[in-house]
Amino acid sequence: MFNVNMKNLFIFILVSMMAISCDNDDNVAGPDLDGLQVSGFDESIAIVEVHSHDEEEGDDEEEHEDADGFILEDENEQEVYRQFQGTVTGSISVAKDVMLELTVHLLDASGEEIVHEDEDHEMEIEITGVGVGSTTFSMELWHDGHVDWSSTNLIEITVTE
Repeated sequence: MFNVNMKNLFIFILVSMMAISCDNDDNVAGPDLDGLQVSGFDESIAIVEVHSHDEEEGDDEEEHEDADGFILEDENEQEVYRQFQGTVTGSISVAKDVMLELTVHLLDASGEEIVHEDEDHEMEIEITGVGVGSTTFSMELWHDGHVDWSSTNLIEITVTE
């Protein structure tokens, strides 16, 4: 009798684990999480916010991004920071109580910018210096409830007086 109960218990545990692992809802963060997301920064040093100029909420399906890096450019279209296949160049510095606007440009495997036909697809981040010091953040591009792309290294921000 004990062997039959152990066998049933084992099957029950196995079936339960399969049911949990086969749950098709990979969207742990919620159904509305889509587009560029930033996280990990210390709000007592800097605040990083995302702004997207993609105003159409149509039914068009966007393609998944297959990026190998990104560039952050200032309002003069000058490269401030680059991450490409794990290599980092440039730095981000902002004065306390000042806001820095940077556009995000994703790069393909050859280091070229991934260009979208829709010019309104531009992604921006705003970094506001709050307190002197340094902090880091990461970026992720979400699509249909999962991450299509994420920065490979933490992005450092230095806030000066």
